Amino acid sequence: MDARFLDTLRCPVDPERAATLHRDREHLECDGCGVRYPIKNGLPVLIADDADLPPGCDRRLDLPCQQRLAARRKQKK
Repeated sequence: MDARFLDTLRCPVDPERAATLHRDREHLECDGCGVRYPIKNGLPVLIADDADLPPGCDRRLDLPCQQRLAARRKQKK
């Protein structure tokens, strides 16, 4: 995967779209929350439902980026 292409990708789970991704052998991993997206036939599959959550997170709402979003929404109320 081309490094320039990888630099343009962002974690689709991150509501701010600020978290970058890095590649390990068969996945792209979010630098912000640790979600891992599979790479199939050389192409990243950036579909949240196909991603592996990091240890300790049973659901996407438990991710740090989602917790920050929920806290901001509470403050606005």
